[in-house]
Amino acid sequence: MIPTSFAVRSTTLKEGLNAGWPICLGYLPIGMAFGVLAQKAGLTPLQIGLMSIMVFAGSAQFIAVAMLAGGIGGRFIPEGALGIDYALIAMFICLLIYQIRKLIHLLTAVMAGLTAVILALIIPGNTHIVIASIAAATVGVMIQRKVMRRNPDNG
Repeated sequence: MIPTSFAVRSTTLKEGLNAGWPICLGYLPIGMAFGVLAQKAGLTPLQIGLMSIMVFAGSAQFIAVAMLAGGIGGRFIPEGALGIDYALIAMFICLLIYQIRKLIHLLTAVMAGLTAVILALIIPGNTHIVIASIAAATVGVMIQRKVMRRNPDNG
């Protein structure tokens, strides 16, 4: 007889595979396109495979291949080159909008944005974004807990 824990793990694994296979199918054409572009840029199959394993950002792979093909590889890339900064900000805003479901989420996002802007004037580099995100999330959780204690039905 099979132990219950094994049966539960097997069922959980099957459910995970069923949920994840459409995503995997979606990555196949992207991976093949990357392989073709990387090969045309002069990368060897080993280099292509290693980049696919080591770089966990598909867009970064395409950008790296374009830079290598253009002879930019190895040089310092100035901030904002290729519009990457704008693309990352736009992607973040799109992801954020889909996460805002309640007023507390909106307040937390606004707090994080305002705090990041203020800290950007004081702190050099990009550390201000991390600090603002952690601070706003902490304050948001504290506010949510306080509201939940006053009105448990407001969850």
